[in-house]
Amino acid sequence: MDIEIKQTTHELREIVRFIYNVSNEDLEEQFYGELQQQIYEENKIKLENFIKKEYTKIKKSSNKFKKLMTLEDKDREFYFINMCKKTACVAEILIYNINMDLIKELHNDMNNYDENFFREQLILGINQEFADEISEKGDQFEQLLDDKSILNFIDLLDTIEINEDAKWKLIQVYKNPKPHYMVLVEIILKNEDAHKNAYKEVEQLVHKFIEDFQKDPQGKYVYIQETIGIKLNSNKLIIYPAVARFNALTMDLKDGCEILHYGILFDKLMEGVRTIGSDKAPIINVLKPLSDKSKFEIIRLLKNEEMYGQQIAEKLKLTTATVSYHMNDLVVANLVCLERRDSKVYYSLNRKAIKEFISELETYML
Repeated sequence: MDIEIKQTTHELREIVRFIYNVSNEDLEEQFYGELQQQIYEENKIKLENFIKKEYTKIKKSSNKFKKLMTLEDKDREFYFINMCKKTACVAEILIYNINMDLIKELHNDMNNYDENFFREQLILGINQEFADEISEKGDQFEQLLDDKSILNFIDLLDTIEINEDAKWKLIQVYKNPKPHYMVLVEIILKNEDAHKNAYKEVEQLVHKFIEDFQKDPQGKYVYIQETIGIKLNSNKLIIYPAVARFNALTMDLKDGCEILHYGILFDKLMEGVRTIGSDKAPIINVLKPLSDKSKFEIIRLLKNEEMYGQQIAEKLKLTTATVSYHMNDLVVANLVCLERRDSKVYYSLNRKAIKEFISELETYML
């Protein structure tokens, strides 16, 4: 496995995500509050040290970005308001296959690109975010690439689960993509300096993350697959440290290469979930998701065979967005592994971890 770790964050994604975080502060504050409550309950001293050393720097970075951010209310509402549990906002879909160099090129001369170029970026972004649903429902994606009519685009949107307001926004972009991309390009470039200033607050954390990763990249590769439960299949892995989503790990597959946007505190939070508080913490953190009826039913389904999200949703009569939400918790709890093959993400039981959990449970209860 060829592993490359980038020496800085993915600037474009970070800018968009920082704006999203500020635009949806109620969601972010809810997460921060849950994080504090969870770890305070388990081990107050360790949380205080964690907050002082790392978490506070993340918050300081976010607050600095908020103070310097330039964004009109109408643009916040259109591009950056949360869409659904599976994806964040319209802006993240629009920039999915774009980098900062292209943003600057578009700013200098957008006339070099026709409307179908922008429509294709939008189509690819939607397909990446909702690949399971789209591939399960039919061949709308391929049809739309061949014939980019508005009717085919609406048919594509009908295969994914987002609210009606989000559908309306995406249709407006598709009808007239250049002006919408032009507005988004301007927003991103206006907030480039805000991001650079915010990044200074966490630069040392990012460098420490990179330094730790480079000590044993193959060991980290094994950790990602065996501990986190993400199976990687390509011969090339690119790691981007992520600050705005410091608590998450997200995966893309582009040009036969797997790209992980790796939250710089993700490992420490995972370690905290599994070890902070007492030797009983790992058991408790497995019991929590199992106490949820839907998560327990998902585990029972996967006992017999691996499945992808749409299959689980149909079996349990849940939305795919809800299944995605449950699967995130089950992967973090180390109960489920995921593997991306072609355009689908397959889930399977982490049987080894479950057996260890049962063995530990017997130790405490029998």
